[in-house]
Amino acid sequence: MLKKLLTSAVIVFVGIGFAFPVVGQSLDDVLAKHYEAIGGLEAWTGLESMEMSGTISLAGGMAQGPFQVHQKRPSMTRIEITIQGMNIIQAYDGKMAWQIMPMTGSTEPAEADPATTANLMQQADIDGPLIGWREDGHSIEVVGTELVDGIETIHLTLVNREGPSHFYLDANTYLPIQIKTMVAGINSTTKLSDYRNVDGLLFPFLVEADTQMGSQAIIFDEMQINIPIDDQIFSMNP
Repeated sequence: MLKKLLTSAVIVFVGIGFAFPVVGQSLDDVLAKHYEAIGGLEAWTGLESMEMSGTISLAGGMAQGPFQVHQKRPSMTRIEITIQGMNIIQAYDGKMAWQIMPMTGSTEPAEADPATTANLMQQADIDGPLIGWREDGHSIEVVGTELVDGIETIHLTLVNREGPSHFYLDANTYLPIQIKTMVAGINSTTKLSDYRNVDGLLFPFLVEADTQMGSQAIIFDEMQINIPIDDQIFSMNP
């Protein structure tokens, strides 16, 4: 059970009304305003590394503990979570995903299963799916405007090899406040809030998700960008 919760937690690391057409705004218009809102496209594509830490809460608070995430271009990520005295590591070095999952009796690094690999590869995209989407071979459509928790949003649908994802941007700020995805057969509705400026870029410091495995919350305490990170921490055999 805990393994499933942690798998869905990796996926997170992403109220419905009626949809109406977005009048006078093309996809390029919407994305340009979104890029400007989060700190500018040039600044994001110049982002080389990130280190984040905080607290993760699973199953509505039944299990919680500290976490740390490292990300580095071109496509590397490492996630460390401590839950119930167990230290879990999941990482992708740009070629292979691996993990240490003590709740399954695995205390040594081992290659990750295909579903976890897909999740980690997605997590390793430091820009996120709305930046460089054409180059990645994805498609995006402006569906219309929609109310989410009483807030007017612009609904975008992005389709990649994993399937469709639905992004809801606040129509005033152009910041994402909700994302709906299905990864590895798990449906997730993620709410993003408490946006803060980190060296000119905006990040949500609170990420809350409702999944088939229960509710989850990720609370970030600290984020640092463009700091030196040794490539070896992403490797299973440094």
